[in-house]
Amino acid sequence: MESSGESDAEELDDSSKGTSQLDQFRAKWQAELQDRKTSPIPKSETASSARSSPALKRMTNKEARQKEAEELFMNGVWSEQNGLIYEAMEYYRKATKIVPDIDLQMAAQYRQSIAQAGNSDAAGTGDHNSSASMEGTEEWSLADLCSNFTQLCSDSSPQRTMYCSMEKPQKSTHISALPSELLTYILRWVVSSDVDVRSLEQLSMVCRGFYVLARDPFLWQSICNRTWGMGCLTFQPYSSWRSMYLDKPHLYFHGVYMNKVELYRKGEVTVEKFYPPWMKVIYYRYLRFFPDGMMFMYTSSSDPVTVISQLKSSTAKVEGMCKGMYRLADDQVSCILKRVKRKEKTTHRYKRNRNATDSTDPEMTFYLDMSLHCHSSQPNSLLKWEKYSVSMYRHDTQSESVNDFQLTKQDFPACKFARVKNYTSESFSPLLGTSK
Repeated sequence: MESSGESDAEELDDSSKGTSQLDQFRAKWQAELQDRKTSPIPKSETASSARSSPALKRMTNKEARQKEAEELFMNGVWSEQNGLIYEAMEYYRKATKIVPDIDLQMAAQYRQSIAQAGNSDAAGTGDHNSSASMEGTEEWSLADLCSNFTQLCSDSSPQRTMYCSMEKPQKSTHISALPSELLTYILRWVVSSDVDVRSLEQLSMVCRGFYVLARDPFLWQSICNRTWGMGCLTFQPYSSWRSMYLDKPHLYFHGVYMNKVELYRKGEVTVEKFYPPWMKVIYYRYLRFFPDGMMFMYTSSSDPVTVISQLKSSTAKVEGMCKGMYRLADDQVSCILKRVKRKEKTTHRYKRNRNATDSTDPEMTFYLDMSLHCHSSQPNSLLKWEKYSVSMYRHDTQSESVNDFQLTKQDFPACKFARVKNYTSESFSPLLGTSK
């Protein structure tokens, strides 16, 4: 009995010790939990937990795929801009395979960047007094527009004036890399020796840099000298050479002045007495002027499309055409023309007849006096007849006779200007300001 009691006592002592140790462990564990709640977690532990978290791993993989798709899409954009269409399609295909809507995302980013750039530019212009004075709410006058554009081009590059810049990156050399002297020489080729001022004005509308170059006073002085001759030494009383060209009467060289004449003439006499035949005659008269003082006059009943193309060059020779010179004084145009004759090849049997000429045909010289007028808000686009006469000289009798035409609105209507695109489609020589 004693031995059994002692064993029971020993078991009670062991159980009490186990419960005390368990209570101590629980208390220690709860204390550690309280300490972790109150104390911050170390960075190393957070990093290790992030690496171990599968959700965070999926997030990092998604960002990497998004970045890879964006890089492929931008490579495709660059390849397309440089003409590598096949490579661009490959880049686009790979990008959409990774992120299907990558094109919509990149378009949204591009619009957002443009909006942010516009806001930053608006905020920056408010900080600078010089930019605010030029690009503020004050309206620019036409007189100060060129000077303001020149200052803007000078501010864009401190080293030298940049008249234009690249809108998109390219491999070849951009025109902005050329100095102003070469750009001005290119503009002289645009105007050419045919004084194509219309093409120059169209070029000035490309950007503000070309606008400044197209307002070069030396260029417009050459245009005026080509139009009125080297005797034009000053632009007074006009404000500039350009205003002189625009306001002073002058002829246009990039087309023809033409009119249409309709006449009714009685036909041949027939047996019918009550209804005699009448004929309607329609023909066109063309006047073509050149900057060097040469001009053509041609009358034809053919279609104007076929006739106008034959009058493009100053060396043209059309049978029945009158060729001569003109002189412009204020708004009066004086012309002297002679009919072009084609030399026919004739064979003479005897040597003494080789130099023989037909002296029965009179030599005809035409004298025209016309005046420039405005038509439908376009200046210098209408030529009205003032005087028209013809002088005939006969070599056989050595006599000369002069006949004046009766100028009626039906027979000699005013000549209206018509622009011909083919005349200025190409340039053969630059504008050098040579005299007539």
